[in-house]
Amino acid sequence: MGMIVWGECDGRVVPTLVQAVRQSMASDFVHIGPLTVTGNHPVWTDAGYVPARALVDGMHLKVLDSSHGKQ
Repeated sequence: MGMIVWGECDGRVVPTLVQAVRQSMASDFVHIGPLTVTGNHPVWTDAGYVPARALVDGMHLKVLDSSHGKQ
């Protein structure tokens, strides 16, 4: 713990301190383009964060551009 990762706060990209981690046996996976995540993984959309399994066609995903600190 203590690793700094990029996060989002009020629509801005900000450095965020990892405060907790956990390990579990996952069996529910969702494919988003080249990414594979667990079904409960939060995905940033125009509607805010939603679980990956709740994504539907037509939703717009938000992308953090960490190289410039912009969305």
